[in-house]
Amino acid sequence: MTMGRTRVRHDRFTLRGWDYAFHELRDQGKMAALVPETDEPRTLKLFSGQEVEIRKGDVALIYPQIGWPLPGNTAPAIPPSLERAAEAVKKFQEAAATPAPPVSSVEDVEVVVTDQEIDVSRRRLLSYRRQDESFRDFINRLTPELEREFNKLTQLQLYGAGEARLVDCAEDPEASWSDNPMTVSDRHGEISGLLAELQRLGAEAEAKG
Repeated sequence: MTMGRTRVRHDRFTLRGWDYAFHELRDQGKMAALVPETDEPRTLKLFSGQEVEIRKGDVALIYPQIGWPLPGNTAPAIPPSLERAAEAVKKFQEAAATPAPPVSSVEDVEVVVTDQEIDVSRRRLLSYRRQDESFRDFINRLTPELEREFNKLTQLQLYGAGEARLVDCAEDPEASWSDNPMTVSDRHGEISGLLAELQRLGAEAEAKG
């Protein structure tokens, strides 16, 4: 059963902190005319009487909110609040592209995971490690799992469900969301930190040889 608070609404959109009503019949022609985009801002008067200034790049923000597919040459936009998290994932992916050297022994791994100066993020990350799992297998398994969940949470935030609880997100949920009291935004931030810590652990393992 899908909870009402996570249901997507296509009769409005948010742009630069302002909410605008979207009329599916009256406003669709104006929205379609935004493509191709121009370098000069345009002002549209919506059926609601509201005026909205449309700048280059706004199509990628508006179209997903009203349920329209993006044109083929338009990349999905990342809200400013997610830019830092997206940058952390990008850096992590670049680092992960370089194969990590094999760990010489289990003892070498234990030096990393039992260091008394490990911070909270590191301990949280290492709780995902399975028994008898090698460090390299751990990274190779967990990386795509966290990235997949991160992408799901990003989409939920784009559709305004950032304050929804994970337990209420019934559409395409992760197994870890069952009975989880965290909000979408909280879990999104946690995964961003886990990915960054995973990158640091990989760098440490490489330095130790």
